[in-house]
Amino acid sequence: MQAWNNIIINLPGATFLQTEEWARIKAPVGWIPEYLTWPEGDTKPFAAALMLTRSAGRISISVSYVPRGPLVDWSNPAQYRKVLDGLIDIARKKKALLIKIDPDLIIARGIPGTPSERIDPTGQEVRDYLKKTGWRFSQDQIQFRNTVEIDLTAPEETLLARMHQKTRYNIRLAEKKGVTVSEASETEWEGIYRLYAETAARDGFIIRPWEYYRQVWTTMTSSGMATCLKAEVDGTLVSAIWVIFFGKKAHYLYGMSSNLHREFMPNHLLQWKGMLLAKSKEKTVYDLWGAPDDFSDNDRLSGVFRFKQGFGGEVVRTLGAWDYPINPVGYRLYTSVLPRVLDVLRRRSRQKTRRLLEN
Repeated sequence: MQAWNNIIINLPGATFLQTEEWARIKAPVGWIPEYLTWPEGDTKPFAAALMLTRSAGRISISVSYVPRGPLVDWSNPAQYRKVLDGLIDIARKKKALLIKIDPDLIIARGIPGTPSERIDPTGQEVRDYLKKTGWRFSQDQIQFRNTVEIDLTAPEETLLARMHQKTRYNIRLAEKKGVTVSEASETEWEGIYRLYAETAARDGFIIRPWEYYRQVWTTMTSSGMATCLKAEVDGTLVSAIWVIFFGKKAHYLYGMSSNLHREFMPNHLLQWKGMLLAKSKEKTVYDLWGAPDDFSDNDRLSGVFRFKQGFGGEVVRTLGAWDYPINPVGYRLYTSVLPRVLDVLRRRSRQKTRRLLEN
């Protein structure tokens, strides 16, 4: 639905998670899309939202979710209040248990408690409004709340100069050691998925089955919104990244790496090539997709965060996911059961990943 993408691409916070492609990706797992605009039916609306709704298991309830949305000018209270009220009304008509939003709304930049921290008054005001009007900070944070963004508007030499000295050194080392970076073909994706499974098992995170990623990668690449870059040493695949492009941003969405030739620093060169590719596509921001909630060495993302920091980007902290309980009693029951269900699903996913690597 190119018309939908054309509608949202210039709205505040435009993201691939609000595109028609993302709706098609989520459809096979039960999410039914609804494309909403304010004013309704306007080809140049002031706001829009892709709302996804699906049944919660085998019981006759549903939940609605606006991934990384709604898209609206959050500095305009009249506009965002109208949108939020509209989303609640639509979810209520659907008899949804809750409506979840997680807009790309900045509440602060920089690491908390450091000189780099800069509070965003608009984000703070919206958060206060949500608290006062019955919205609740969600215990189920689907997307990363925080991330690291790199400003791509500067020349290449400036981008390199902003990096930590060790990061620049590692990029040059990878080139010197003969690491090559190129675009992966579709015939290589299944092997790249296996590398992703190896990465997940090593680093302790959860991934979905191959069929899901095949759907994501096929849908995104066929629309020109995604590229997979692979790094090789002497013809052997050692790492890969997926970069997604939409609007002004490029997102580093998936990364996978082998234990082979890690001393050649292929991951540093891959990210640099990803940045250059995004810059060639006239993107202004390279989003490294994820930073800790707790900026300490105790956070599970602390090691990955140090790697991302090396590229000279800025920490961006967003509002996070918020729920509006349409049915407060059912919502309390749902949120008490959900963590246990997710724990079971995570254990099953880890078992499937281990079995894949054993074959």
